[in-house]
Amino acid sequence: MLVLFQVLDVKSECVGYYANSAITTNELPPVSGETWDNSPHLTGDYYELARLYASGATLTDVCPAELKDTWETIKKTLRGCVKAFKTSHVSLDENCFYDLVPQYFLYEYLQTKNMIYV
Repeated sequence: MLVLFQVLDVKSECVGYYANSAITTNELPPVSGETWDNSPHLTGDYYELARLYASGATLTDVCPAELKDTWETIKKTLRGCVKAFKTSHVSLDENCFYDLVPQYFLYEYLQTKNMIYV
């Protein structure tokens, strides 16, 4: 069975992943597993990329009906975070996403992503 995981950030200096309900930073993702999309951090042997199976559709496009309200709330919170970062002149290009958002929200976001994936 492959490990289901999500990469935390695609910037080369922002290494980390979410798997088994835990966030791991400063380590590359597993060398094989299932994840939503490709990332420069995927350097292993075998990955199943859900976005390929979804023919390029977004998470919103493939979100099951029972998760739609939760996913919409998460997207709204993400937009609010990005707006706050811009207002305060915090660059997402120069900072790791997972260092900027509250940890409780990061867990909720990543767990919901995994639930949509499954």
